[in-house]
Amino acid sequence: MPKGEGLAITQITNFTSDEYWDTDGTIQPQNTYHKWELQPYVEYGLTERITIGGTAYLQHTMQSGDKNRGIADPEFFARMKLWQHGPHLLSIQPLIKLPSRFEHHSSTPRGGSKSTDAELSLLYGRNLPIVSDNDYADIRLGYRSRSRHLHSQFRFDAALGLKPFERWQFIPAMRYVEASTIDTAAFRQNGELDYDLLKGELTVLYSLPSGNWVHATYFKHLQGYQTGTGSGISLGYAVRF
Repeated sequence: MPKGEGLAITQITNFTSDEYWDTDGTIQPQNTYHKWELQPYVEYGLTERITIGGTAYLQHTMQSGDKNRGIADPEFFARMKLWQHGPHLLSIQPLIKLPSRFEHHSSTPRGGSKSTDAELSLLYGRNLPIVSDNDYADIRLGYRSRSRHLHSQFRFDAALGLKPFERWQFIPAMRYVEASTIDTAAFRQNGELDYDLLKGELTVLYSLPSGNWVHATYFKHLQGYQTGTGSGISLGYAVRF
């Protein structure tokens, strides 16, 4: 973000899963897991080179007649511009994730984990004219260290922004998480597992005359180990300040 400017996004998500991938990647049935999630997100340009921000997930989860609610995976980050040349931009982003806090913290169902995580990501973005001069590509490579005997993770995100019309933008994305070691414990919906997950997304964004925007995202879990299958929809509203 430019110095002194910020961005705030509020997003609500609905996710449902009635199966999971076990440690062999085989799909197994489970009682339907349902999650509603409200995610506030904010970032602010502290200097011309450093942007700070954070997010959290306010969740309500349901499974087998049991319910739980709380705050999952609060995250805080600082993003620093390393290099910029022409359409290319390279940044580094340290991040810390704090423990989740749920009404019935030790029981299922719930989202997030009780671990404290530290992550370092390398971010690359560039203007990439495909259908318009405003198109772009974003890539993230990250490494996350997790506490509470959870193994570290490697993370990879890739997104393509396409703007065929003045106010409309389409953003297909793939997001991948791979654990350095897969936990062999029985699968459970409480975030206390090592897992692999490949997720596909498609976001449709509409820019308002005010400069703010609304968006809708459909996402689906495509493949994994020790994680739930399923899909969901997110709706969001973004404000620049």
